[in-house]
Amino acid sequence: TRLSVTEDFYKIIKNEKKITIMVTHDIPESITMSDNVIVLSQRPATIKNVHNIHFDLANRTPLQCRDAPEFSNYFDKIWKELN
Repeated sequence: TRLSVTEDFYKIIKNEKKITIMVTHDIPESITMSDNVIVLSQRPATIKNVHNIHFDLANRTPLQCRDAPEFSNYFDKIWKELN
């Protein structure tokens, strides 16, 4: 259900051409939904890093991004940064 809602939300954002700011603790969600992922430090929060996210997909959707080869690279970089 969560993945279906994510797909729907992504389509709405793109169709409406809206800029959104999402706050999540879910690394895969942040990668598949975003053009940029901002990693924050522990409290007091400061910006640790900004990751520009790009997938070579014609019709990008969150589910397609999870299968793309770039996904694991983004995930590994962000995961290491959080530890």
